[in-house]
Amino acid sequence: MKRKRLSLKMVLFCIVFAIVLSIIIGVIGYYTFSDSIEKRYENFVAATLNVSRFNIDADDMQNCIESNQMTEKYNETQVALNGIKENAGVQYIYLVYFDDHSDLRYVMNAYTEYELREESDTISHLNDKAGELDFDESLTVDFQNMFNHPEQMNTIEYVKNRTDVDEAYGGDEYVMTGYRAIKNKVGDSVAILAVDIPIDEIHNTLRSYLRTVAIGTMVVLLIFIAIVLFVINRGIVKPITQMAFTTNEFVKQSHIVKNPSEFEVKEVIVKTKDEIQDLAESINHMTHEIVTYMTDMSQLTAKEEKRLAEIDIINQIKSNLLPSPNLDFSQRNDLSIVSSITIAKEAKGNFYQYFLIDSAHLCIFIGDVSESGIPTTIFSVIASTHIQNYAKLGYDVDRILFEANNQLSQNNELNLNVRVFLGIVDLINGDLSYASAGQMDVLLKKSGCDFEKLELKKSFELGMMENVYFSKSHLKMSQGEMICLYSEGFVKMKDIHGVEFSDDSFIESMNAILTKNYELEDMVKQLNSIADQYTDNKAQDLDRSLILFRYL
Repeated sequence: MKRKRLSLKMVLFCIVFAIVLSIIIGVIGYYTFSDSIEKRYENFVAATLNVSRFNIDADDMQNCIESNQMTEKYNETQVALNGIKENAGVQYIYLVYFDDHSDLRYVMNAYTEYELREESDTISHLNDKAGELDFDESLTVDFQNMFNHPEQMNTIEYVKNRTDVDEAYGGDEYVMTGYRAIKNKVGDSVAILAVDIPIDEIHNTLRSYLRTVAIGTMVVLLIFIAIVLFVINRGIVKPITQMAFTTNEFVKQSHIVKNPSEFEVKEVIVKTKDEIQDLAESINHMTHEIVTYMTDMSQLTAKEEKRLAEIDIINQIKSNLLPSPNLDFSQRNDLSIVSSITIAKEAKGNFYQYFLIDSAHLCIFIGDVSESGIPTTIFSVIASTHIQNYAKLGYDVDRILFEANNQLSQNNELNLNVRVFLGIVDLINGDLSYASAGQMDVLLKKSGCDFEKLELKKSFELGMMENVYFSKSHLKMSQGEMICLYSEGFVKMKDIHGVEFSDDSFIESMNAILTKNYELEDMVKQLNSIADQYTDNKAQDLDRSLILFRYL
């Protein structure tokens, strides 16, 4: 199955991120801007209503309604409201009331000179009954509620609606209606004063705003994405691709070239001045050492000399796989960790490593490779390097094993498989994320409990096939709790009587040692002393690798 390139994944992620961020910014801005504009319109409507109310004599208006006669004050009010409509640019200003039969009738309808001249038939007069299409049902109910409830007479209400009922009244457009009650001296309702203003400008302005925000945000984010992708591609993707290609080419040569002196070593040139460069330099160093030792070994003629030279090469290579001697955690108060390895007579591909990904995360892993010999050791170097590479990129443990497996499965002509346990500890909160490929036994010491095996989910070993997904698990470590990672070299030993030092024996020994020793260094020394009794001065068949970690 063809795998997606890392750069393509980053491009897709950044594009999706840009789109989502644009939508979020647009939505937030839309509602914020909409509320601000609508508030301005409400203030304008309120000011128009208050100015119009100042020109109305409620008691005279009530006499006009009851007598159906227009007084001089009525006409003055008509002129004043006409002037407000002409100058304020509102759509309608009108007064309505409800008669004894609850029918809605006009008291007055303001009009402009143009409407008087060209649309006089649309102007309503005193006691004209409102047409069926003049007001929708909900607005009529709102008018009636305010007209019939004196306690609401000093408030202004606002309604947004769409006037699509009659072309003569503005046609299909959005309007905001503001209204208040007009009361006489004794506090009784006389009429409802209402103002209509078109608010299509709100929707047009908001649409324009959204277009501007979307375009501006996308342009800025695209520039940002281009910069980020350039940095990632130059500082991470290209170096990793180069390292993967170089290591794979080296493995191919090891299967083809008979004489190690004929190896064409291509160094990985990385100038990032960070951990990626350190890894590249480590690969270059190990590659040269492997070629050097393989060349020396090819010059040996005796079988025993070759075997001893091979062991020497393995030891040198494995020393590169072990944690750096400059790695000192003695000044940290959040962890304690020690390790130990005893090299076997066979060239097995055991390896382990621990290092800080950053100041708050510790990566720790242990593994072994099937079969034996130089190719096995080289394969273990490559496996360890890939795991470190992806761990330092900040990937989760399941993703690290997934990517490392894909690299190891390519051109794995010797069908070598890798078992590994990988854990990343959050040193701030004690969260341990872990995953395993194959079956590697790990012990866990919880507070108030003995050492016991950590439950691991079964999975394929690395190098068997590409695109295998690995399960990730979590546990919470508390103060003083420990994990113990160990290789098969501890649990496949036999004493002179043929008694095997089994997993159960190993666990019992660990629990017994813990009752007498608390320091990790002392625990490791005593455990190795017990193991030495089983080998009985004989050369052991498997490496004995051990890591003890205590969370503080």
